[in-house]
Amino acid sequence: MAAIGQSVEPTPSGDVLHRAQQRAMLIPDCMVEAKRIANTVISGWHGRRKRGIGENFWQFRPYSDGESLSRIDWRRSARDDHTYVRDREWEAAHTIWLWADLSPSMMYKSRFGTVSKESRALVLMLALAEILARSGERIGCPGVMEPVSARNAAERLATALMHTPLSGGLPETQMIRGSSDLILIGDFLDPADAIMARLGPLARRGLRGHIVEIADPAEESFPMPGGRNSPTRKPARS
Repeated sequence: MAAIGQSVEPTPSGDVLHRAQQRAMLIPDCMVEAKRIANTVISGWHGRRKRGIGENFWQFRPYSDGESLSRIDWRRSARDDHTYVRDREWEAAHTIWLWADLSPSMMYKSRFGTVSKESRALVLMLALAEILARSGERIGCPGVMEPVSARNAAERLATALMHTPLSGGLPETQMIRGSSDLILIGDFLDPADAIMARLGPLARRGLRGHIVEIADPAEESFPMPGGRNSPTRKPARS
């Protein structure tokens, strides 16, 4: 990786393959770290704030003719002259698409950093996959893995990443429906206008997006016009 401010010649294709192999070697260690992080987080299902299938209590309502007698809450009904049914809150899984930008800039690690931005992005991506899978969510990665609902979704994503490395830049999103969530992880060094031009159509489609910015400690004070040290932007740590 070149130092900040230096230019380099285009990377030969053989070196590109070597980089992909190095990235694949990173993933097992990243998976171990991701599981360690996931084990420190308490998560749960998302309630839909309406009556339906679920485990949590939602409300009491009057019993209607034709309903199953097993749904009657006899303790609540005994308080007055009405018969009440105990409803539960509807709980359902979301579809979450995860994406990490693994452009060459993500390989940077200064003497102030403990790991490269690439390693940090992979750990965050896999940790999110592990946490969300434990909560019953459907996990996918654009162009790498279709959404799956499984407890081992993080391991399946890690395996897919080893065989189909992520490319740089923002992902293709034609396959993502508006009812899904998209989590983007990267350093986002492109001009803000260019990034918003790509993300704007997603918002208009109703897709909910979340951005996680990765920054090496040296980049937090690196002078860039409108960059991380700009008065209008707050620094972000990896």
